[in-house]
Amino acid sequence: MKGKAKLVRFGKDGKEIILVILREGEIFGLLAMMMEEYSNSLVVALEKCLVGIIREAGFRRLMQKKPELYLAISKHFGARLLKIETRLDELLFQDISARLARLLLRLANEYPSRRSCGKRLNLKLTQQDLANLIGASRETTNIALNHFKSRGWLGLHQRSICLHNIAALKKLAE
Repeated sequence: MKGKAKLVRFGKDGKEIILVILREGEIFGLLAMMMEEYSNSLVVALEKCLVGIIREAGFRRLMQKKPELYLAISKHFGARLLKIETRLDELLFQDISARLARLLLRLANEYPSRRSCGKRLNLKLTQQDLANLIGASRETTNIALNHFKSRGWLGLHQRSICLHNIAALKKLAE
């Protein structure tokens, strides 16, 4: 209901992959409940969160009273599926620098904050979080971030990132 969290999965080797960043008002766990399956995903708070819960019986009663919610939920899952498909394409067909540039641009649009230095991501993520979002190691992600920083494309400030040259990042992300 409030706050930001990440929806993650862990590989057999223990490596974390972030599937999606959840923002205020987004739902999670519903698909597993509807499919009557156990989900192997985990939700981890990125900041202080307030979470609401609805039990299966209550959800089914709500759907009977308000069948138009099915359409809204379908749209929600469709949008999330498109995000995940886009990320899969990036993982398969782009190098790490391009994936990182696309991620930073996407996050700057989804979590914007205008600053004098440029467009700041209003989302606190670690380098490991960024790496987990693009399917790379923290070390490789750090190298790419420092490369972007040395070119003047972004600034790094205590777990926040400010984009200075959006045009250059867009060109790299193509």
